[in-house]
Amino acid sequence: MFNILAEGRLRLSPFEATNDLWESRPFMFGLTVPREALDDEERASSVRDGIDRSIRLHSKVACLTQDWSLPEAAGDPNELRGWAHLSLWAHYGGGHTGMCLRFDKVRLVEALDRVGQAHRGSLHGPVSYRGTTSGTILAGVHTGWVEQYGVDAVAHEFALLHRESVFFSKNRDWSNEAEYRMVLMSETVLPEYLDIKKALTRVFVGDAFPKTKLPALRAVLQQYPGVAVERVKYSKRRLTSAPLEMSDESVLLHPRVGAPHESFAARLKSLRDSNVLRNTRAGRALGPADQGAADSSSSTSVGE
Repeated sequence: MFNILAEGRLRLSPFEATNDLWESRPFMFGLTVPREALDDEERASSVRDGIDRSIRLHSKVACLTQDWSLPEAAGDPNELRGWAHLSLWAHYGGGHTGMCLRFDKVRLVEALDRVGQAHRGSLHGPVSYRGTTSGTILAGVHTGWVEQYGVDAVAHEFALLHRESVFFSKNRDWSNEAEYRMVLMSETVLPEYLDIKKALTRVFVGDAFPKTKLPALRAVLQQYPGVAVERVKYSKRRLTSAPLEMSDESVLLHPRVGAPHESFAARLKSLRDSNVLRNTRAGRALGPADQGAADSSSSTSVGE
């Protein structure tokens, strides 16, 4: 997550890397072959595998969670918030030690469209969840089309015509994710990226987010003016959030507790000139009151 914030971009990964076996395993679709090739099973299998493989390699996806607000009168007004899913924090949020990023939907879609214009187009929308009896066999493809137009063109058109079944349908076991998906149709097999600098609106840190990482978070968010940070807390079997004050001394990179306001170089030179870290008395670092005695003593440094 720190890399996403530092680079200001969100990765779209190849479609074949998704978790649901409905998506990561080959599609089921009909295949029409010429009469003279009815017995050529190898040819039919090659066409089907080629279309399936082309879609998986050349389609890139970013999987997000929808964020809905409920009236304050609701029993838990945060229940449908994207950051309020206990299972998602457990599975994707490092066991509540990670972060959740909130985006402005319109601006993120605009970023997707810009990338799509440089490739073969883009799609976006909510994912629907179905049972196994909903039907997964898609309309057929004629093997002659592949020979005439090429497997990449046929695969691209097939994916667009069946976009809901190919990209936006999952087994209902995943329904707790309330997923919103962004899809890029690309000619490359490499991942692509969305610029999030204008779309990021808020950062939520998990209930167990380490305090030691707050200075790094504060530093990386300096390029996002106006983006607030909230701490997610677990209480009474639900998650709540509250603003996290990032200007607090506890998250400063270099808190100057009791230090003068000279530059680092000046303070470091003074520290070295004072020799306090080199002088010891019975293994004890000397304080300012001991300095005069240390100058005239023959005590040994810790490293000797």
